[in-house]
Amino acid sequence: MTRTPRTRSFSAFAIVVVSALGVVLLPNTSAAVTPSTNAVVTVTGLSGPRGIAVSPDGLRVWVANYSGDSVSEIDTTSNPPAVIRTITVGTAPAGIAISPDGMHVWVANRGDGSVVEINTANDPPVTAAFITGFNGPNGIAVSPDGSRVWVTNQVSGTLSEIDALINPPALVSTIAVGNYSTGVAVSPDGTRVWVANNGGMLPASISQIDTTTTPPSLVGDPIAPSGSPSGIVVSPNGRSVWVAGGSSLSKISTATGIIVADVAGFDGAIGVAISPDGSRLWVTNGGGNGGNTVSEIDATSNPPAVINTVTVRTGPWGIAVSPNNSSVWVANNGGGYGKTVSQILFPPQALKGVNSRSRNTQARISWLAPTHSAESRISGVVATASPGGRHCRATAAAACTITGLTNGVTYVVTVTAKNAAGRSTPKLVSVTPTAHNRG
Repeated sequence: MTRTPRTRSFSAFAIVVVSALGVVLLPNTSAAVTPSTNAVVTVTGLSGPRGIAVSPDGLRVWVANYSGDSVSEIDTTSNPPAVIRTITVGTAPAGIAISPDGMHVWVANRGDGSVVEINTANDPPVTAAFITGFNGPNGIAVSPDGSRVWVTNQVSGTLSEIDALINPPALVSTIAVGNYSTGVAVSPDGTRVWVANNGGMLPASISQIDTTTTPPSLVGDPIAPSGSPSGIVVSPNGRSVWVAGGSSLSKISTATGIIVADVAGFDGAIGVAISPDGSRLWVTNGGGNGGNTVSEIDATSNPPAVINTVTVRTGPWGIAVSPNNSSVWVANNGGGYGKTVSQILFPPQALKGVNSRSRNTQARISWLAPTHSAESRISGVVATASPGGRHCRATAAAACTITGLTNGVTYVVTVTAKNAAGRSTPKLVSVTPTAHNRG
C-alpha cells in the first residue's frame, strides 16, 4: 500500500478510562468533568463573601461581600486569580447577578433594603442606580433578555420585579410567594420564575411565577420541598428545577410541578449551580457555616447521585460555574467573616483545530489556542506520536514539532493540554513523514 503525506483527524474516537467510579467513555468532543480534589485555587481579600457570579465571557468573577458592604471584582485571567477592585454598595449585600450582555451587575443589599446596579462598561465600573423599597432582599436573578431583575425579600416573603430597561431602573411590582423567600431562578425562556422559600420557623415551599401576566402571578399551589430550600437553579433545557437546602437536593419537573427525585446526605447545603450542558450540579456544604466542602452531582444518572466531594475553605455559600465549564467558583463565608473565594479547576477542554503537517523525519503539530486558557490554568500541550513515543511540548505557542520520526511510517499523534487538575480528552491526527516534504 502506498502511503501519502495526508493528515487525518479522528473525530469519532473514544477513550476508555478506568477509575474508582468504574469504566467511563469519554468522547473527544468534551472535557473530563471531575476535577482533582487538589486542583483548588484560593483567592484572598474578600470580606464575608456570599453571592457570586461569573461574567458571560468568563473573564471576571463578581462577589458580594456581606460583612464588607461591598462588591469585589476578580480577574480570572491573572495567575493566580486576584481581586482587582472593590466597590462600595449598600449594607450587607447578599445576592449578585449579571446581565446576559455582561454590562450590568445587580446586587441585593439585605441590610438596607436596596438593590444596586453597577455599570461594568465604565473603567473602573461605577454604581449606576440605587433602588430602594425592598424588605430584606436576598436572592437576585436577571431574565435571559436582561429586561427584568427579580429579587426575593426574605423578611416579607415576597418577590419583587425591577424594570431594567427604563432609566433609571425601578421597582414595578411585588408578589407574595412564601415564608422567608431566599433563592430565585429564571427559566431559559424567561416566562417562569422559581423561588425557594426557606420557611425559617414556618413551613417551607417552592413557588412558580408566571412572568407573562401583568402583574406576574403565582402558578398552581406551592410545592412542598423535602428540606429547607435555599439555593435554586433551572436546568439549561428548562425541564427541571433543582433546589438545595439543609441535607437534601430536590429535582422538580417543570412540566408537572412535582418533585421527581431527591438526593440526600448534604451537610448544610446552601448554594447550587449547574453546568452549561446541564450534566453536573454543584452544591455548597456550609454545615451551619462550619462546613468546608462542595458536592458534585451527576444530573444525568437515575436517580441523581453525588459522585465527588471537593474540599474548599470554611463556610462555602454561593457558587457559580464558568460559562465554558472550565471552573467552579465558591464564595467561602466562613462563619460570616470569611475572606476567600475558591476556584475549582477542571482538566482543560479538548483542544480544537488540531492538525498536522508532514516534514522530513518530522511532524509539525498545530492547534487553535485554547479559549479562556488563563482561567483553565493550562500549563502546556503535549503531542505524542505512536509508534515510538516521540513527542514535543509547547507552553505559550499553538504548535510544536516532533523530530526523529521515520519517513514512510504513518504515526497517530495524541494531543492533550494539561493543568493542575489533569489532562484534556485527547485529540488525534495521523501523519506520514516523507523526504519530499521539507516545509
